[in-house]
Amino acid sequence: GEWSDPIPFNLVPVAVANLPDGRLLTWSSRFRESRFDAADGFTYTEIYDPSVGPNGQAMGLRITDNNHNMFCPGINNLADGRILVAGGGSAPRTTIYDPQTENWISSDNMNVARAYQGNVTLANGEVFTIGGQWDGGSNGKIGEVWTPENGWKSLPGIPMEILFNNKDLSGGHNRPADHAWVWGAPNG
Repeated sequence: GEWSDPIPFNLVPVAVANLPDGRLLTWSSRFRESRFDAADGFTYTEIYDPSVGPNGQAMGLRITDNNHNMFCPGINNLADGRILVAGGGSAPRTTIYDPQTENWISSDNMNVARAYQGNVTLANGEVFTIGGQWDGGSNGKIGEVWTPENGWKSLPGIPMEILFNNKDLSGGHNRPADHAWVWGAPNG
């Protein structure tokens, strides 16, 4: 194999999600030309289509005034093809991208503000999140579950401490609940 020439984008894509049709949804944080996060504001979105041209193509910039800074969020592919983006620079916010309408839609805020958390889509279509950072550090980042009907529900019986042990806390690791890799079990 070989590398193609760089493919120009109209933003710095700090996050990406697979869409059901094979395209990639990319977005920046507040500033489309910088990887740095900042206060809430616009979301700059660009779709990358690998089927256009010999190396694919970024399909043009879209700007949404959704007041959600999506830097370092939890990301979930929902069963209906939509993309759920939770937390990040706007710690409790949740926004959903609908590839049919190509619009971002606000959803219920999480109960616990967080970024860098672990998210997983469950077999029943719910979204589970745990851990993370920001807005109060890493303390109290209990589990939560999201459903389209009810939004986010706190799960106080699932503390973030299940993500790490004392060995993880040694050696100066002060963020042991960040970027948890979580999977749904086959039995639900």
